[in-house]
Amino acid sequence: MTPRLVEREHLPYPVMLAAAWSACLLLIAAGAWLLGQAVGRLSVIIAPLAIAVLLAAMLRPVVDRIPERVPRAAAALVVVIGVLGVVIGALAAVTAQLATGMPRMRDQLATGTDAALRWLEEGPLNLTADRLEEAVAQSRAWIESHSDAVAAGAVQFGHTAVDAVAGLLICLVSLFFFLYHGEKLWEFFLRWLPRASREHVDTAFRHGWGSLGAYTRTQLTVAAINAAGVGVGALVLRVPFVIPIVVVAFLASFVPIVGTLVAGVVPTVLALVERGPAIAIAMLAIVVVVH
Repeated sequence: MTPRLVEREHLPYPVMLAAAWSACLLLIAAGAWLLGQAVGRLSVIIAPLAIAVLLAAMLRPVVDRIPERVPRAAAALVVVIGVLGVVIGALAAVTAQLATGMPRMRDQLATGTDAALRWLEEGPLNLTADRLEEAVAQSRAWIESHSDAVAAGAVQFGHTAVDAVAGLLICLVSLFFFLYHGEKLWEFFLRWLPRASREHVDTAFRHGWGSLGAYTRTQLTVAAINAAGVGVGALVLRVPFVIPIVVVAFLASFVPIVGTLVAGVVPTVLALVERGPAIAIAMLAIVVVVH
């Protein structure tokens, strides 16, 4: 007696469920890939806009506290000009100190290089002058053979500088409009959402905007404390380039983990070159305690 075969008009439910999940995952992966490609190609625009949003969340209370008799556009413009003035002032101070201190640092590097070469000749490695000259010749030959890569890097640096200037302009213009017409811009965006969800989205956005502003102001305070602590330590230890160290420590405080490493490496290396290993260890200890 042979069993009767039952024909199925539909696939089994587990197969259909797996197929549906697979299709959804493929669509999500494709959407994520397309979004990543778009962000990568538009990073020159997206990054300045993101920075402008953070600055607007942080500076919005400053504009709101300006008396109402002052036009909103003038208040926003004053705040933007103030931000630009702080940036230009910091760059000017850093450039001036680097220009005045670089010759001395170059002499210190030359002295340190001579001491290192003497240690290589007289130390446990017992490298002769011929071997050192051969190593220097090999280094020069490598640089000459990779001159195209060096030139390409210089061109890429030029493109990066142009992108940085363009990004700064985008950030400042966007910041002005966020501070001036931020409420109207949000209302315009809110009209594109379904009516049933507008109120809930608006409430969630305003709570999130307040939290973002509080976070940015707190992070700014933390960065200022870190920069002040590292700067005072560098000043007490007479480490060169105090102003650049303060600026680097301030900016690095906004970048988790990597920023802390950069804020510790820069002053420690400068202290090692200028003041020696003991001062470098002390500088590193100050950076660790401050952070």
